[in-house]
Amino acid sequence: MFSRDGFIGVRTRADTLWVDVVEVAAHVYELRCERRKDHDASTDVASLTVVASKSPVTHENELIFGDITLQFPGIAVEVRLPR
Repeated sequence: MFSRDGFIGVRTRADTLWVDVVEVAAHVYELRCERRKDHDASTDVASLTVVASKSPVTHENELIFGDITLQFPGIAVEVRLPR
């Protein structure tokens, strides 16, 4: 996603079956995903990695990036910034 505040993206893991983003309210999006259970990458704690152009405000199960809120209930997410 690109906005006037910068960019934010989601990087998947090798054992990710699918990822979806659903708008649940104005400027509020829920991130959903499913991991393959038969894959050997289960040692990694994070299910997905969020990459952002600048530091978002993070709370448990959500992050705020400008006027966008990204919720991820039940998903372990790691946030990274570009170097």
